[in-house]
Amino acid sequence: MKNILINSMPKFLLIFVLSLVVCFSEAGAQAIHLSNLSGKVLRGSPTTYLDLFGKVFPGAKAAEYEGLTAERTVRLRQLYSEAEKAVYTGGVEASIRENLLIKTASEKYLLVLLEVSSANRPANSADEKSANEKSANEKPIDGEKTLPYPISVLALFRLAPKPEFLDAAEVPGNILNYLEATKLQKYFWLVGGHQNCLTEYDDYTLLKIENDRLRMIYGELPILITSTDCGTKLTQRPVISIAGAAAEPMINLTVVSSVKQFDDNCTGRLVRKYTRYFRYRLVWDDKQKEYTAREKADQALHHELVKFGLAFDDEDTTNEDKSN
Repeated sequence: MKNILINSMPKFLLIFVLSLVVCFSEAGAQAIHLSNLSGKVLRGSPTTYLDLFGKVFPGAKAAEYEGLTAERTVRLRQLYSEAEKAVYTGGVEASIRENLLIKTASEKYLLVLLEVSSANRPANSADEKSANEKSANEKPIDGEKTLPYPISVLALFRLAPKPEFLDAAEVPGNILNYLEATKLQKYFWLVGGHQNCLTEYDDYTLLKIENDRLRMIYGELPILITSTDCGTKLTQRPVISIAGAAAEPMINLTVVSSVKQFDDNCTGRLVRKYTRYFRYRLVWDDKQKEYTAREKADQALHHELVKFGLAFDDEDTTNEDKSN
């Protein structure tokens, strides 16, 4: 189940939008919102949620408006690339964008998507220019640098049987990023959302918890659409299943496209509904050390969007490439 947490406050204001409500998503997974960072992770355990966040942000302190501040981050890798790891220093603020609790037979994992920004923003343009000049003249120490703009960080914790920090990485993203569970244990989606009028554009990347680390599985799906026009309602969502028991099993990825068409006068009278399935077969390429799509439905998906006026009718046009 999609669980979007949109921050309506100014971009740099440090806020946790939290509640005690638990939203069930798929079997074995829940999207939760923490209500108290000083609360214990497990009954009878001395470890608090602030203790766990302190492993990502050493010396983390709960701040006003249930915020989180620290002097620096731990060394963060880039989840989607082999770029050099970096430690962000000079004071940072972090706000929780999304949480997802994943349960297996013997373990509980907590995924946390955070927006991290500098805690020392210039008061005016003159201060900003001075800070930029100072930064340009300072030589970074062993990968250390300050944050010029907010970044998204995905952190992984194990809550049970023993609370501990496992992994954290910087991910490309925007303020509408969210996490979505799958029906498979330890697999989940990181989704970049963007909305334009009555149409929502979702950029899905398949991730997995593997050997206590975050791993990207596949990130080349076309942008998927949700359209709420009064004449046609279109919803596209991906589902996955595993074929075989190999160390790198084949993954069947299907985009389910559900369509409801209403009368031309937008009175809400349903005249037609149907569902189409667009299939991808993801196989492990041992030479490239990554999953690739042996079968792809990009063009068929594009033609589906052309039908509803959501894409250009051009033989050479394909749905938006993520790398752009």
